[in-house]
Amino acid sequence: MNLMLDQIIATEVSTAVSDVLAGKPSGKTIWIDNGDPADLDETFASFAGVDGYFYRTTLTLLDRTIFGTIKELLLLTKPLWSQWEWIRRDYYHEMNGLFPGSYEGLPDVYQVTYSWSELRLNRDIQWGYRIMHFAAHVLKEVAQHKPLVIALHDIQHADRLSLQTIYHLLHNLKAERVVLVMQKRPYDTVGRQITSDNGQAIEKLLGVIADALKPLHLIGSKSDGPDLAPSSQAGEQTVDSIREVVEQMRRGEWDTEKYKDQLASTMLYYNLDAVLTLGDEMLAHLPVLPAEEERAIRFHIWRQKGVALAFMEMYPEAIHAFTLMNDYAGHLSESTKAYHLLALCYGKRVGRWDIAKQFLHEGIRMTEGHSDFDTVYERCWLFNFLAYVTYLHDRNIPLALEYANTAYEGIKPFSHMAKGENVMEELEDPKVPLRLFYNLSINISYLHYFGKDYDSAIELWQNTVGDSVKNIPDVYKKEFFYFEGNILNRMGKKEESLASFERTYKIAMLNADSFNAEISVRPLAVTYFQLERFDQALQWYERSLSLKRELGDNRLTNTYMSIILCHLKLGNDEQAQSVFHEAQELLPPRFAELFVKGEVVAHANEYLDYGSYILNQSISQMII
Repeated sequence: MNLMLDQIIATEVSTAVSDVLAGKPSGKTIWIDNGDPADLDETFASFAGVDGYFYRTTLTLLDRTIFGTIKELLLLTKPLWSQWEWIRRDYYHEMNGLFPGSYEGLPDVYQVTYSWSELRLNRDIQWGYRIMHFAAHVLKEVAQHKPLVIALHDIQHADRLSLQTIYHLLHNLKAERVVLVMQKRPYDTVGRQITSDNGQAIEKLLGVIADALKPLHLIGSKSDGPDLAPSSQAGEQTVDSIREVVEQMRRGEWDTEKYKDQLASTMLYYNLDAVLTLGDEMLAHLPVLPAEEERAIRFHIWRQKGVALAFMEMYPEAIHAFTLMNDYAGHLSESTKAYHLLALCYGKRVGRWDIAKQFLHEGIRMTEGHSDFDTVYERCWLFNFLAYVTYLHDRNIPLALEYANTAYEGIKPFSHMAKGENVMEELEDPKVPLRLFYNLSINISYLHYFGKDYDSAIELWQNTVGDSVKNIPDVYKKEFFYFEGNILNRMGKKEESLASFERTYKIAMLNADSFNAEISVRPLAVTYFQLERFDQALQWYERSLSLKRELGDNRLTNTYMSIILCHLKLGNDEQAQSVFHEAQELLPPRFAELFVKGEVVAHANEYLDYGSYILNQSISQMII
């Protein structure tokens, strides 16, 4: 033990807390490697009774549940924020997601964040972002009323969505009057048979957070592993809680269906690290089972592990998991699914499109001539992804259309079968032919759009795709109207496109969905610009800027350039100059040079923010 090191840590923490209690606004982040949580007991005890919020916890591996830490922080500060009317008005969806039943009769966040994007290995989970942003926004406001001190011991066992929220609070929203103490010790591997859950994934996330927050870095004198002191979250039973089933397995109890369901539920709620923990425990405690039952459970475990690892950007490990998934495939359709996941990982995530295409073509070859539904279904998914690869990588639209149409005709005879209700089910194992049928209709329309065949694109979009959304709640139609607006814009039907974009915006705002509202604002603004209605274009670009600031989205360069161009078109030279100076550090050198020369308006088409062609955008506020 080095008492000098431990005393330095205690002094730094005490000083940081004292400063924020004294009214200094900046706050501080302190990162402690090793050490013992008990070393800070006396320091925190000295602040007992002061006017501030103090949250301190020791995190444990088996009690890691999504937003577990954040829920406790919100409960601690509830006496303050529960008085704020805007919580109910603007965030009842998120409250019902975090604390079910908070506002009876109103939908939760999961019900209003349906996305058309295919979820196999996509990592942008909009419900996760909405809860994260809500919680960070509330905690930022809390800290304006009373200083907030957060001490997380054994941070290596935190759930990643709680870590995302703290990152968003301090890095994106730049909250003041917050002291964050993070103490990290070795990952808990003692007595566990490890195949995937070695702590490398969470180590990677913590490294990114540390780089962004630039904490004061201290080293404690002790380096022992966690003592597994009970977390204040222990005992909380949520859908993704794994402690109960792990303890059952360790007692020698085995229940195949229960443990499979728990693994699927844990994945469904994006508790990725716990998926690896539970998967390892299942493999370690797998009893002697009938050969087919053992094969099926191993297939299931490696599939869920692979998806979790891919979400966490642990791509070599994900590829290894999907390879083992294929090894345990018991039916041709299961091998085909594994080939699809391997192709996705090699192509979209690693950039090895050559290997991705090899898996796709081999999967198509080995399923040729098979007519059973399961194999046809997975074969059509291969053609669907091959169409994507052929367009994106090879830029061969006719061939991409041929592949997509092959899949479309292949699944069409089965499209009458039951429709899945939950988009997240793509992470599980249902066969949802109607969803694939409409997914292919959407993709074929996209390909017509890319090929500038706008008549074919709008016909398929408004008929087949339109038929799929006509009887569903409006909240699920925002993607439909958004892409319709883009097609109509390219067809020269500007007024009609404005109506479609405005419908998307209204749907998003009615559901307190600022993220998608901001995306929909950009094509609205550019369409008004194209119509030479520059005052309205300016209003919408300024709305985009306002929403981005609210969301903590720091991708502001294109928005600023568009606002400057609108001012210049309106003859507002002084306002344009003012915005230019405000944003000068963000602007590209060529834009700045053209602005100074008075020539930038002639290049407006190069610098306007047109927005994306579909209502999908990476959530930059979330990190992996």
